[in-house]
Amino acid sequence: MRKSKALLSLPVVSLEEGHRVGFVRHLVINPQTLEIVALVVGERGLFKGQKIVPFSKVATIGDDAITVDRSNNAERPANLPQIVKFIKDGVNLLGTMVVGENGRELGHVVEFMVDPETGKIAALELSGKYIEGLFKGKVEIPVSEVRTIGRDAIIVRRGAETRMTRVEGNWQETLGNLKLTGQGLWHNAVRRVKELPRNARATQNFSAEAKPTDARDVPNPADEQEPVPTPPGAEAAGPVLEDNLKPNEPNPASPPA
Repeated sequence: MRKSKALLSLPVVSLEEGHRVGFVRHLVINPQTLEIVALVVGERGLFKGQKIVPFSKVATIGDDAITVDRSNNAERPANLPQIVKFIKDGVNLLGTMVVGENGRELGHVVEFMVDPETGKIAALELSGKYIEGLFKGKVEIPVSEVRTIGRDAIIVRRGAETRMTRVEGNWQETLGNLKLTGQGLWHNAVRRVKELPRNARATQNFSAEAKPTDARDVPNPADEQEPVPTPPGAEAAGPVLEDNLKPNEPNPASPPA
């Protein structure tokens, strides 16, 4: 697969004559078949004299150049009215808003992947507030999720946001692995995953299940001791207080000298 932006500005050269036909200035897309049908080529800095190379005439798409068999494979727009119609329709994937069938805006197309052999579009790369709310980076959405490509918006099928693929470096993660049905639960789960490390999440779960007991709720062992039995007659006499004794009166509770 090749990124669309990698094709722009590539020189187009003929294999038969070795001539440079021009540089790729625009990719013409058929919104019904979701494929590149032609390349608009021209010299840099010039808006006149542009020609069209039907994708069927492209021999190879290399890293540094695109080749055609002969120079006359680049034709005048008047000779290709159907392709000119696509150009006038103004369908351009880059920068177009992507909306789900549920009315949620998912983002804008910042790139799309192309099969260099067939010109078929394989995936759209998106960026936007919705995606940034989930994580930093960009996502790819398979072109099979696209329902309609219009001048102002691209409509994707219901639930497509759960089948988008996050692309970061050399690894991919499918957002649908979260297996959350509610959008609110999805946002909450992603936010918690971003804010809490794994160990912290485990600690939080443990704390929720086994909350430490308040110190005031811990029984005092001394309070649980059985009361000391009172000697017979002590309750009637009442406690003997030294403060109630007269001077020089012996304390009856004190043992004799």
